[in-house]
Amino acid sequence: MLCDLSYSEIKDYVKDIGLPAFRGDQLFDAIINAKSLEEISNLPKSLKETIRDEYPNYKIIKSLKSKDETQKFIVQFNDGNIVECVLMKYKYGNSICISTQIGCRMGCNFCASAKIGCIRSLTPGEIEAQVLTAMK
Repeated sequence: MLCDLSYSEIKDYVKDIGLPAFRGDQLFDAIINAKSLEEISNLPKSLKETIRDEYPNYKIIKSLKSKDETQKFIVQFNDGNIVECVLMKYKYGNSICISTQIGCRMGCNFCASAKIGCIRSLTPGEIEAQVLTAMK
């Protein structure tokens, strides 16, 4: 997954598929700004087709906002699994609660995540995507 690559690894990836180095800058910028492939206007269609399966395709499938401005996002990953992340706004700054895995092993009776068990841990890029998505 491209979101799990560092800046230099993305530059190497672009070079390895025979494209000029500046395409790596454009691709990195798109990922770090949580743009969908459709939102990227400076990449050629052929490159978008090449990276379609490796490009992060996260969708906010639901967003809920409370009276105190706390906002919950239900985020769906490329593989169809979903997690929740919550943006909390305070006078002194913002905080975000993110998921690090899909499901949970704890077994708490009140928790929906525990009822499905632990499916898998999230990749670093998927964890970062929650922050980028909430910031966007």
